[in-house]
Amino acid sequence: MKHLDSAVLVDGKLYAAHSNYPEWPMTSSVEVFDAATLDHIDTHSFGIDRGSFTWLDFHDGAWWGGFANYNRVFERSPVAYGNKYNTQVVRFGDDWRIAEAWILPDPVLEKFEDMSNSGGSWGPDGKLYLTGHDPAEAYVMELPEAGSILKWVATVPLKNTGQGIAWDRSTPDMIYGIIRGESDADNRVTANRVVLTTQKADAAAQ
Repeated sequence: MKHLDSAVLVDGKLYAAHSNYPEWPMTSSVEVFDAATLDHIDTHSFGIDRGSFTWLDFHDGAWWGGFANYNRVFERSPVAYGNKYNTQVVRFGDDWRIAEAWILPDPVLEKFEDMSNSGGSWGPDGKLYLTGHDPAEAYVMELPEAGSILKWVATVPLKNTGQGIAWDRSTPDMIYGIIRGESDADNRVTANRVVLTTQKADAAAQ
């Protein structure tokens, strides 16, 4: 395992988004663990595909996920690590084949600076909540009525700065995230209570 970014628990299995970040070229996979024992039980590789797989979630009978791309240059990458404008949210069909894909609106991508979309989770309001790498906030998105760009409808503050997030399916207003420390021992999980009637996003002001 190289870089597990976020995960979701479904039917006793822990599904984790995995990538080789920040190695080059970018490769990604889904890694599956038994939630009771944490034994590794399954894998699906995307190979060199759409970017760095950073999150996944199960919603409305389908798997969804995000492939991040970055404007930052890392050691083994001769150019920007994929270009953040190539960041995509996808809906998977059978056998993890990509059925549909959307990009993010430019004002949200600008929030990420040189980084990208690190976390995603479908909320109880039927909207998709996305996080960047660093900002302590989540961007509330809807699928567009037409076209390929997700619609940004609101921004909510979080205690944690970016990275993976997950809605608590048993507590409708609770979303969890990671507070990053200077070392692994300093990292901790935090809970955020989110008001679902969020303030509308004003792309010009934000």
